[in-house]
Parts: sequence; C-alpha cells; structure tokens
Amino acid sequence: MFIGRQDILDNLKEWENDKKIKILIGLRRVGKTYILKEYIKNISHNKINYDFNDPKLNNLSYMELYDKIISQSSSNDTNFVFLDEIQEIKNWEKCVIGLFEHKTIKFNIFLTGSNSHMYSSELRTLLSGRKIEFIVYPLEYNEILEFNNKISFNNYLQNGGLGDILKNYDDIKKTKINLTEIFNDTIQKDIIERKNIKNIFDFKKVLNFALKTIGKKLNSENIVNYLISNGEKSISKPTILNYYQWICDSMVMNKVKYFDIKTKSELSNKAKYYCGDLGLYNVVNGFDIEDSNRSIRIENVVFLFLKKCGYEIFCFEDKQKHEIDFVIKKDNIIKYIQVCEVLNDDNYERETRSLLAVRDGFEKIIICCENNLNFKSLINNGIKIIDLINLLKRKVVI
Repeated sequence: MFIGRQDILDNLKEWENDKKIKILIGLRRVGKTYILKEYIKNISHNKINYDFNDPKLNNLSYMELYDKIISQSSSNDTNFVFLDEIQEIKNWEKCVIGLFEHKTIKFNIFLTGSNSHMYSSELRTLLSGRKIEFIVYPLEYNEILEFNNKISFNNYLQNGGLGDILKNYDDIKKTKINLTEIFNDTIQKDIIERKNIKNIFDFKKVLNFALKTIGKKLNSENIVNYLISNGEKSISKPTILNYYQWICDSMVMNKVKYFDIKTKSELSNKAKYYCGDLGLYNVVNGFDIEDSNRSIRIENVVFLFLKKCGYEIFCFEDKQKHEIDFVIKKDNIIKYIQVCEVLNDDNYERETRSLLAVRDGFEKIIICCENNLNFKSLINNGIKIIDLINLLKRKVVI
C-alpha cells in the first residue's frame, strides 16, 4: 500500500519527459526510496536502477557506474536511470553529467540523496540549469492516518512522520529505537563524516543546544554567549555558526528568518529554528509529549505543514517584543499566523495583540487545538480561528 506523497508522484509525472535531472532530496529514511519504487512501476521504457544502500555497491567508482549504465542502455529507447542515495558514490556528479550530455544515447535521470550532499556550492554550479528538485518532507498527520486511521495526534507528536518508521508506528518502544538509529545515522553520515568534523564532542554540544532551543529567537551573538556561559569557551564563533549551517544543510533543522512588515522582506540578523521531523526532535528532548515542550512541538507541526504547502515562512517581532509565530507568503499574498494549544479567555489578549497591531489588510489567523472562548470578539476583529486537527486532516484550508 502506497501511503501519501501523491503530490511528489504527480510532479515527477509532470516533468517526466523533460531532459532535466530529477532530484528527490530530504532527510534520511523520509521515504525517497519508497517514492522512487512506486514511480518506477509505471515506466514502460528501458529502466536502469541502482540502490546505493546496497553494501555490494559500496566500492563502485563513478567511472565503473558510468560503464555499467552504458552497457545496460538501449540506443533505440529513452533510458530511465534511477540512482537511489547517489551520494554514496564518490564524484557521482561526473557520472551523471556524462550521461546527461551523452551524444548518441538518451537518458532520463532520477536521483535521490540527502540534502547536505546535493547542495554544495560546487554541485550548484555544475548542475545549474540541468536539474529540477523535489523536496520530500516527512509525512503529514493526514498521510499517517491513511496507514492507520486510529493513530492519535499525540502519537504523531511523539513519532513524527519519517516513512521508515510506519511499520512500527504503534509500537512506541520499537519506534524510539528506530528513530534513535535514524538520528545517529543522519548526524554521523550527513554532517560529521561529510564535513570531516574532528572535534565530535564540541559539535554534539552545539547540536544538543540547537535542538533544545527550537522555536526560540536566536542570533549569532546569543548562541555564542549562551554556549560560553555554559562553559563551552573552547568553541569559536565561526565554528559554532558553521555547525548550525551544516545541521540545517542536513535538514535536521530549518532556519526561519524574521520579517520586516514595512518592506515585506526578510531580516538577516536573527532567526528561529525548527526541526525537520518531530521524531528526531524527540530523540534529543524526550518522548514525553505532555512535558513543557508540548507547545513547541505543536508549533513545529504547523511549521512543517506550512512548508509542505509551499509557503515561504518567516517570523515577526514588533517594537514591543510581541511576536507573531509565522508570517507566510505565496504569490505576493501574506498571512499572519499565531499558534497555540488552547485558546481561551485568559490568553486571548496575548495571542491576538501582535496580530491586531499589524494593519496592512492581510489575513490574520490563529491555529489552535482547542477553542474555549466564551465570546465572539474574534469575528468582529477579523481574526480567523482554525482547528489544528481539521487543518492537518485537510478538512479546512489556510
């Protein structure tokens, strides 16, 4: 049974006959291989398929791979080449470009790989104009329900949406073990080995801090100052900032910059960070979804949902330090979003004051799990309330 990701399959189909190299990128074990296998089923052309998770292919050189593909190709057909987790082959890009530019044999090339390996500056230059990228995000709650419609929202907050854990999704013990393995594998292969980090102890201190401050306003100074105040004086500022960038490159974290309402553009001096998957966040912060981090988990769920919907996402803070959780932008339309678990008379003023202070006419929204207001002021001030579970189930739209 194929779960979710129909949007990715539709996009691949739309670009199927375009010569551009099609690249699926995303976290390890998010489901890229799964999507590729489903897509391959409907291809009638000559198919050449390599999965570099196979240890038998570990020592293959890019030139040996090139020769193998050429030997399997047909000169009378377009050859559909599928190279899964291609980053495991050193200098793989030389093989891919050689196939792409072949003078006599036609190749239609599909790749999957982790973000950190696909986004280096050299590859951006080399593949510029030759590629189309599709980001594979963790499964939405609605997609998890396709697998098992009895999965609770709390279970989703605990496990996240990596496709690889679906088979054990209702077994908390096995899921924790699986997520911990995925987390360690991602950190080791996509960051430590990829960036040749020597001081692993210091790196993991920064990583731990980063994942424990999800959703908090940060800039380079307060990141460095906090670490120094906690005894990490040996880690230099450039090193800390490099670590943050590499963690984001791996898609373990996402950087969200702040928004200038007057210019309708981003500010570069401060940002928030959100985790690429809640299951990975919980590996570091614990799997108790009733703890003090519950509200940030809910905020992170909304962030991932908005990313999946294709919005540019920003944060906002006014002069009085009142914040709007998300400013989202698409096709020059802006919307302001506040997220809370429970909306009631006690927190009404706090949750709405930043929204009401913005007077540019764009829509203002509160997303909450429970709406316990005893009055209807929100109708009068134009703020729209959206139930989070209905949103995640795609029963309502933003």
